[in-house]
Amino acid sequence: MSSLLLDIAIKGTLALLATVAAVAALRGASAATRHAVWTMGLASALVLPILARLLPGWSVPVLPAAPVTVASTVGSAAAAGPGIGRLLVLVWAAGAAIVILSIVVGRFRIAWIARGSRLLDHGELPALVTTLCGRMGISRRVSVRICPDRVMPMVWGVVRPVILLPATATEWSPGLQRDVLLHELAHVRRHDYLNQLVARLACAVHWFNPLAWMAARRLRAERERACDDQVLRTGASACDYAEHLIAVARGLRPVARGTMGIAMAGRSAFGERVSALLDARCSRGILTSGLLLRSGVGAACLVVPLAALHPGARTIVEAPPPGQIVGPPPSANARAAGALQEAERKRAAPDSESTKAPRPAARGSAHGEVAPRADRRTVTLYRAPEIRAVIHLTAAPIGIRSAGAAEGTECEDDSMTPAEGPVEPAPSPDLVWIPVGGTTP
Repeated sequence: MSSLLLDIAIKGTLALLATVAAVAALRGASAATRHAVWTMGLASALVLPILARLLPGWSVPVLPAAPVTVASTVGSAAAAGPGIGRLLVLVWAAGAAIVILSIVVGRFRIAWIARGSRLLDHGELPALVTTLCGRMGISRRVSVRICPDRVMPMVWGVVRPVILLPATATEWSPGLQRDVLLHELAHVRRHDYLNQLVARLACAVHWFNPLAWMAARRLRAERERACDDQVLRTGASACDYAEHLIAVARGLRPVARGTMGIAMAGRSAFGERVSALLDARCSRGILTSGLLLRSGVGAACLVVPLAALHPGARTIVEAPPPGQIVGPPPSANARAAGALQEAERKRAAPDSESTKAPRPAARGSAHGEVAPRADRRTVTLYRAPEIRAVIHLTAAPIGIRSAGAAEGTECEDDSMTPAEGPVEPAPSPDLVWIPVGGTTP
C-alpha cells in the first residue's frame, strides 16, 4: 500500500505540473478555457489511482543500474520493516477522511439552509428565471428559493438545480435581478457544481500535495470569471455589473466556509474579478464543444500512459564475500527443525510391512545380491520447507550421482570411492539465504 501512495504522489504531481504548464501557455485565453484546463487536471489526478489499477503495467527502467549486496538488501528491509509503510497509509487515510467529512458536512449545511427557506413558484423572479433559461439553452428545471436571512445568492444541485436568493431579492431593481440570475444560471449551464465536487474529491486524494489545493483555488477563481463573462456577453454593461457585484458583496452575508453551494461573490480573488470586468482587453470567449473535446483528448493522452507507467531501475545483486553467512530467520529454522524431527520419528517407528519388505537390488547386481563394499555409504534425505538459497563453495564440491527427494527415503550413493592416502574433510559451503520477494517470512 505504501508503494501505491508513492505512485499516487508522483503521478499526481506530474499531472498537476502539466496542468500548470498548460494554463501558463493559455494566459491570453478566456477564463472558460482556463477553467476547463484546471478541471481536466484535477480530474486526471483523481482518476490516476483507479487507472493505475485497471490498466496493464508498463515498467520502464528510468534509473541507472546499481549493484546491491544481498546482505545490505536484507538488512535494509529488516530495518525499514512494515511499520513505516503502515504509518504512512494511516496518515493518508486520516487526511482523506477529514476532507471527505468536510464535503459531507458542507452538503448537510446546504440541506439545513434549504430547510429554512421557502420555494418561490410564482411571481416575477420565477418568470424571469424561466425566460433566461430558455435564452441560455438550459433544459433542466431550476427552482428558486427565498431565504429569510441576508445570505449571499448561491446555487447547488446537478439534476435539479436550486438558486437561493435573500429575502430582499424581491425588492431589487430589474437590472440587479437580471445580472444576479444570469450569473447563477451560468453556473447551472456550465455544471460548475459537479466540477466543484470533482475538485474536492481530488483534494481528498491528494490532500498532502499543495499543488492540488492551488489548482482548486484557481479553478474557483476562473469559474467566477467565466460566469461574469457570460453575463457581459448577454449585453450587460461592465460598469453596471461591477457595481452590482460590489453591492451584493457588501450588503449580504457570505456563506459559511466549506458549504458545497456556489456563492455569487466571495472574498477570494474578488479584486481580480472586478479588474477583469473593467479590462476591455480580456478575452471573453465561451468554451466550445470542439475545444472541450480537444482538451479531453489531450488529458487522456497524458493520463493513460502515465497511469500505466511504473518507473523502476535494474538492480544487480552481488553475493557477499566468502565466509559471510546470511541465514534464514528463526521462524524458518524452527519450521525446518520441526519437519526434520517429524521425519526422524517416522523413520524410527516403521510399520511391519515396510520392515519385512526386501531391500531393492542395487545397480550392477545380476541376481539382486549386493556385494559388501567398504566404501558404500547410506544417505537419508528429508523434505523440509522450501528455502531458496545460493551455495558458494570455497573448494571443489563432492560429486553426487543421485539424490532422493521423498520424505524418509533412503538412497545409496556408490559414486564416492575411498581416496588414496589420508582423506581430507570436505569443504564446508557458505550458505547465503536470499528471501523470496525481499521480505523476511
